[in-house]
Amino acid sequence: MGKKFFAAFAVFAGLLASLFGGNSAHATAGNTATISDGEWNICVSATSYAGSSFVADVSGTGFNAQLVFDDFETETCKAVQLATGGNNTVTMSLPMGVNGMGYTIDTVNNKLTFAFESRTNRYINVHGSVDFIVGASKVGISFSANGGEGTMAGLDNIDLNTSFVLTSNGFTRSGYRFKNWNTKADGTGTTYEDGAEISFTTGGAITLFAQWEERRLASLNTGGNVDSAIKTLANGNSVWKDSRIKTLQFVDELPDSIDENTPKTNIALTDSIPVYVYKATDDDYYVYTEAEEMIANSDSQGLFRNLSALTELTLPENLNASRATNMGGMFDGMASLTSLTLPESFDTSNVTNMSSMFNGASSLAELTLPDSFDTS
Repeated sequence: MGKKFFAAFAVFAGLLASLFGGNSAHATAGNTATISDGEWNICVSATSYAGSSFVADVSGTGFNAQLVFDDFETETCKAVQLATGGNNTVTMSLPMGVNGMGYTIDTVNNKLTFAFESRTNRYINVHGSVDFIVGASKVGISFSANGGEGTMAGLDNIDLNTSFVLTSNGFTRSGYRFKNWNTKADGTGTTYEDGAEISFTTGGAITLFAQWEERRLASLNTGGNVDSAIKTLANGNSVWKDSRIKTLQFVDELPDSIDENTPKTNIALTDSIPVYVYKATDDDYYVYTEAEEMIANSDSQGLFRNLSALTELTLPENLNASRATNMGGMFDGMASLTSLTLPESFDTSNVTNMSSMFNGASSLAELTLPDSFDTS
């Protein structure tokens, strides 16, 4: 979120001296000042924070007091007598949403003034950082990735009782999908939908935490293991070349003819959500998983190699090939296949080996490649 702090106050000493009056030697960033003994006026100048409360802890040798500044419009002061024989410190508590302030010490009039964005001009405004200043009559929103990655600029100075559209999520998290926003990291606070139209009745700074839900992913076994499992299901044992399988279809829903007695084999890794190949008939096979996405193995070499009788291969959109680095011989020896369409999810940008990828596909008359088929 934006961060308006006062590290540059010293540069603007002249401006601030004229703003606060008196003979200030310089203006200083921070919320703790050191002053000498005597009678002092401790002041708050915070035009943007009308209606707010501020607390100053005053301490010295044998002296400790707390000053409360309530409900003011521009500037208010409290008189305090410091006669302790040494230097004294005054610490102003930072109100909610305030990460920085500055103070001036007027040694002529013994006046210490803390300022919270007391000018219309802002000295530093790094919007999109971590913290920010927001007035009591405004709302400021920062966004937390809450375990995700990325950056999002916050929303600053939002008027109360005014509808506005919440910024759409810009964070990502591997293996998860964005769900909604919440005022608490654990999701037990107030929930806001992405891009919702909302308004606030009370001011201050809030953080909205991204809420995530885990995606159900299935990781395929290596290309060689998948190839061997399918051929074993069809032939009773692993063979180099299969001449039985005619159709191999990846489906979102199994046909009614498939039941618990239908022969099947799992082509996913053992610690993954299963991906089953079902033998509907000697010729026809279905691939189904309860996962929402199948992740191709980095070693996908020979994934469908030497399925020589296969005339129909239907690949799904939820087959994510982006992790694959080896696709050598993936469709090698599919002599009966006449057409093949690779889905948009077939991202080959990380592949370094495509040798013999379509070798022996002698009947392939139509090959449709997606934009994600990257050979660079």
